[in-house]
Amino acid sequence: MYLISDEKTLECALVDPAEPDKLVEVIRTEGLKLTTVLTTHHHGDHAGGNNRLLRLMGAANGRIKVTGADPSLQGLNYRVKDNEKIKIGDIEVTCLLTPCHTAGHVCYLVTDGHEQAVFTGDTLFSAGCGLFFEGTAAQMQSSLKKLAQLDPKTVCVS
Repeated sequence: MYLISDEKTLECALVDPAEPDKLVEVIRTEGLKLTTVLTTHHHGDHAGGNNRLLRLMGAANGRIKVTGADPSLQGLNYRVKDNEKIKIGDIEVTCLLTPCHTAGHVCYLVTDGHEQAVFTGDTLFSAGCGLFFEGTAAQMQSSLKKLAQLDPKTVCVS
């Protein structure tokens, strides 16, 4: 679970908010405006808190964009495409489809124009790649090549 915020606009996004209660508390305490949920894949330890988050935020009406590529994601209301760009204030998020761990896995490349980080969900870990639950070795190789093409200064968050 991660919180990304734009200091200028106070817009924020959450990445894989499986346990949303503490994140909602931070959002409210800091006066942030939650606009987007970036969900990497449908497994419960990543997407399992999406519906609760929407209830806690009083946002069942769709005013918070819940993104992902898998139609079975909890709370999904915006299906992303490969290389699609999303804005959170002045922060740019590029959606990178990386199927293999799950068929609809997405990594999110986040940049503020100066620094960038990629949130890899369960595609990439510090000790290797994620398990192949719904994909093939060829898909994982392609996904890892996509991530390897990122700027070497990119911070990898898994």
